[in-house]
Amino acid sequence: MKRDLRFNYYLCGITLAGFLLRINHTWSESITADEVSALLRLRFDSFSEMLQNGVKPDGHPAFTQVLLWFWTKLFGDSEFAVRLPFVLMGTASIWFGAQAARKWFGAASGLATAAALAFLQFPIMYSQLARPYAPGLFFTMLAAYFVARFSEERKANWKEVAGFALAGAGAAYSHYFSLYTTLLLGIAGSFLVTKENRKFYLVAAISAVLLFLPHISFTLSQLSIGGVGGPGGWLGPPTSDFFGTHFFYIFNSSLGLMIVVLFFAAVGLFFNFRRTGKRQIAMLMLWLIPMLTGYFYSIHVNPVLQHSVLLFSFPFLIMLLFSWLPYDENSIWSYRYAIVMMVPMLWYITAHKPFRLTDHFGRLKEIVETYINAEEKYGRSKVDVLFNVDANYFVDYYLNRYQHNPDTYWYCMFHTERNDELQQLRSLVQSSNADYFVYGWSTRESYPAAEDIIRDKFPNLIEKHEWFNSAVYVFGKPETAKSELRQTIYYVNVVPREGIYSAENDSLTHKWNYRLDSKHQFGPLVSVRVGDVLNNPDDLVGCYANIKLHSNADEVVWVVEFIRDGKQLLWTGHSSTKQLDSSSREWQRFYFVQRPPIELLPSDSIRAYIFSPNLSEIGFGNLRFVTREGHRGIYGNRPDYQ
Repeated sequence: MKRDLRFNYYLCGITLAGFLLRINHTWSESITADEVSALLRLRFDSFSEMLQNGVKPDGHPAFTQVLLWFWTKLFGDSEFAVRLPFVLMGTASIWFGAQAARKWFGAASGLATAAALAFLQFPIMYSQLARPYAPGLFFTMLAAYFVARFSEERKANWKEVAGFALAGAGAAYSHYFSLYTTLLLGIAGSFLVTKENRKFYLVAAISAVLLFLPHISFTLSQLSIGGVGGPGGWLGPPTSDFFGTHFFYIFNSSLGLMIVVLFFAAVGLFFNFRRTGKRQIAMLMLWLIPMLTGYFYSIHVNPVLQHSVLLFSFPFLIMLLFSWLPYDENSIWSYRYAIVMMVPMLWYITAHKPFRLTDHFGRLKEIVETYINAEEKYGRSKVDVLFNVDANYFVDYYLNRYQHNPDTYWYCMFHTERNDELQQLRSLVQSSNADYFVYGWSTRESYPAAEDIIRDKFPNLIEKHEWFNSAVYVFGKPETAKSELRQTIYYVNVVPREGIYSAENDSLTHKWNYRLDSKHQFGPLVSVRVGDVLNNPDDLVGCYANIKLHSNADEVVWVVEFIRDGKQLLWTGHSSTKQLDSSSREWQRFYFVQRPPIELLPSDSIRAYIFSPNLSEIGFGNLRFVTREGHRGIYGNRPDYQ
């Protein structure tokens, strides 16, 4: 009893600290697109309608939507109210994960596991997010706790049977990867539980399956939809370096923190190797098999593998690494090891790089606030706005919260496979009668050229706010205060050395021009070295031209190629049909702005040119090739080119 009290005393302190880290900023951080999409799927008149139209078309089991359905009716849909139950479940995961590790491997392992669950960024992030991850982690750790209880020598009773049945069913109702991980845990448990408890364990496992049967029709429907990758999806298949990247990601992508954890794991393994047995093998399989399954499923069927879906199996890796720590609970070192490992984790997440949820997810709150502030400053009639988000409700969530009811606002979703979106953007901008134009986007593909199209009519930048996977800009007409959107790194006017001169006057610049035709399919070529024109992988490559089409069938393509050692690394092209008005016979400005591929090296080359794919006669001129400062940290911080 004394040992239990001492262990629980330490565990209470770690769990409380983990709770404070999770509850921190939950009331002030912007709601994320993932969270607001869940709230959007609650907007039905009845519970049954929500199940059919809010759960069934989604890719996740019903638990999170059902929880939010009842929770928001009781406590509202503020950021804090929505996130609180997930914070509580994420916190409870610390307790049950530590208790399971203690029963299997001793107090030192239990407390070290608690420290990792409490203070690593990976579980903190997904314990703040109002999505299925915290429930899945909670039920998986609860199931692990009851499997550990079945592994004890004493005879199990109805509490263990009911506990494991509810935990297993809860994991299955939360997320399909938590279902899979708990299924593997159930199989592993058949080798870990004592002989006296196997019958009780079998009854508990069967009960968990029976409890999930009402969801089977939903599961079959959701599985037929596929994953978040493939045609129309946003997730690509993983590469072979995912395994190493994920292991590094678990430890906050910090080499120092990873070394500390592996050092203690290696010391424990060195002195206690003889303790290696089936429990360590089970932990290894429970971590490895879900990752391998997700990897090969993503390669051969449909991409689903990302860091978040491995949250449920990650605690078993932690338990494995700490399974060789001192087992004797009477030894003070059983507690000192955990405290020593806890210090760098806690220092990293609080002092070195304090965790903020919106450093990892696109913002919505700040985008709407910038728009509201612009209207209050300049007047409602003088400000137009365009939001590039997934649905109106993504911005309506905050417009309603701030009781701001604009007369009208424009909303769009950019999909790279469509051909008319930049045309629509150009039309919206040109039709605006306002003096100021606000453009905000979050968690969507935002064409870099959108900024150039807006600046055709609103050339001056008043405000610029850029964050991870989101940004908002306030533009003004020529008479407003002028500011540059991006700092130019490299600039060159491109003049053809040969070609057919066009006598047609360029109404945009009043300069002489050339034309493409059946004998001159390609325009002039620009070739530069990456290290000479780009400072950072987030910098942008811009190609501009004035174009005059002579028929609706005319097409011109801007091409940017990235070359390594004489071989094409990447070919990208942008057709005029996606941006220009094919019915116009006036000169039009044609923009192509491209983000370089992430694997680009300073020694690589960039080539850019325009051409006419159907050999039609097209006027062109005022060609420019520009590189400019990009949106730093748009998809994560990346070091400058050296």
